[in-house]
Amino acid sequence: MNAAFDAPEATEHDVARFRRLLDRGGLVAAAVETATGEVVGAGQIGAPCEGVAEVAGIAVRASHRRRGIAAALTAFLTRAGGGTGVSTAFLTPADDAAARVYARVGYRKTGEALHISLGRPA
Repeated sequence: MNAAFDAPEATEHDVARFRRLLDRGGLVAAAVETATGEVVGAGQIGAPCEGVAEVAGIAVRASHRRRGIAAALTAFLTRAGGGTGVSTAFLTPADDAAARVYARVGYRKTGEALHISLGRPA
């Protein structure tokens, strides 16, 4: 996921975060290029809270985009979440292009969210 998001290489902190996600009942999925064994995409769904969980971090390496991998990961995690008690899955698309991918899987826009970040005091 880090490579697909152009982020630094995963650290032990990242691994520990995924372990906590899994320990709480969340799921992580990876798409693997069968010819090379390279992970080319990944995503996650959180542990359900009263049946609700977020699908997040859907990421595909640039070399493998526009092949349906993001949609397949999203669909897989949504279906698999049902087996962990998720009755309502949601996600927040990063942009309109991502929203179109998720719409193909069956997600639809139901509202808007405003995210505000306050700077640190000087």
